[in-house]
Amino acid sequence: MLLKAENITISEKISMKNKTNLYDESRFEVAELINPRDCDNRLILAVYQYTLRGDKILQDNMPIMIEVIRDYIREAEIYMHLTDVLPRLIWDSQKLVIREEINLRKRNMELLRNKMNTGISPYYWRLYKKFDGYIEGIYYKADYVISLEKPDAPTFW
Repeated sequence: MLLKAENITISEKISMKNKTNLYDESRFEVAELINPRDCDNRLILAVYQYTLRGDKILQDNMPIMIEVIRDYIREAEIYMHLTDVLPRLIWDSQKLVIREEINLRKRNMELLRNKMNTGISPYYWRLYKKFDGYIEGIYYKADYVISLEKPDAPTFW
């Protein structure tokens, strides 16, 4: 199975790197392809480890994650745009305003991340950008992937 994606991690700046791995065995299951709604045209693929299939805690958390993920993506996109704009600014007054907005977006993302990860510790949802590949022999193309991961376990990528 060949997977390609751009990883989004939240630190001082969100990294966007292409990653490709070959898997000999299937370890992930597609939980849901979250379709666009209203004016939002982003396709979001939700995946988790196959061993968690049917788990009640995960099934209870899925609607919460789905409710929150669009807002989280919107905040992440604004955050990334602002961090790209900041170095090009000339005036300190502009830089100050943008830094304050970056901090606000970062706080919003942290609140949303906490909400969608409530009750699923030690697992957490991690966002990746631009998926184009196969899972379980089925082809998927999505703007984002939200993957349930655990710090000491292999990641989706």
